[in-house]
Amino acid sequence: MSATPPETAPPVPWRDTKRRLWPLGLLTTFLPFLGGLGAATGLGGYGWWAPQAGLLLVPVLDWRVGADRCVGPPRDRAAELQRDPYYRRCL
Repeated sequence: MSATPPETAPPVPWRDTKRRLWPLGLLTTFLPFLGGLGAATGLGGYGWWAPQAGLLLVPVLDWRVGADRCVGPPRDRAAELQRDPYYRRCL
């Protein structure tokens, strides 16, 4: 009795549908610096940007972007994505 190898499924086309949104992760990193900018320049209005963005802007962006329904890249695409300089710059 000889065993036949299992059929291999064709690769599933995968695309990062939210690729262009990755730089938004930097938004929360730089918000505290706006408060420091207000203290350094004497313009107190900058101190309100961080709380306003945290309480208003971030939830609105989260609502507009929507839920992430994708399950991540297939294992055979992981090495390709690790070499992509776009993701390195975003991180």
